[in-house]
Amino acid sequence: MRYNHIRTIAVICCCMVALLRPAYAVDAGRILKSAAFPGMGQLGDDQVLKGLAFMGGEAFLLSAMFAEVSHQYSYAFDTKRLNVDYKMSYDYVQLQTTLSTWQDSYDHAAAARNNALIWGGAAAAWWGLNIVDAILFPPRQTGNAESSLLRQVQEHTLLAVDCQKLSLKYVTDF
Repeated sequence: MRYNHIRTIAVICCCMVALLRPAYAVDAGRILKSAAFPGMGQLGDDQVLKGLAFMGGEAFLLSAMFAEVSHQYSYAFDTKRLNVDYKMSYDYVQLQTTLSTWQDSYDHAAAARNNALIWGGAAAAWWGLNIVDAILFPPRQTGNAESSLLRQVQEHTLLAVDCQKLSLKYVTDF
């Protein structure tokens, strides 16, 4: 939930920057593409390395966050299981062993939760940087109408789907 709030705040801040900086010609399509999927606005404007860097960075940060969330749930499950073992312990040694393992699992779950929050915050900051880049650093005008690699591919590619034969035809003409 907090991640969505951060994105909302970032969008509002970027809109305010766009409104307060009239010297820039703000391309709404580029900003919306970048807001929907990091790096897409840069790719559409032939800034391939920058777009791939934003995509790769966001993918890395989100995968790290989800890995930590997975670790948190794993340790939380171990904590619940060890709670049952602790209640069923019958001698002092088993009780102390279960208690120390339980505490370790609880500490690991708390650390994994904190790490997930850190990675999620970094992903939100990277996403916000992507939108700020889309607003403040538009591509240089080259005067060439076919400057975008993505536009060239779109113009020379045909994708046809035949639902009756369940076939897909992909044609490029370069």
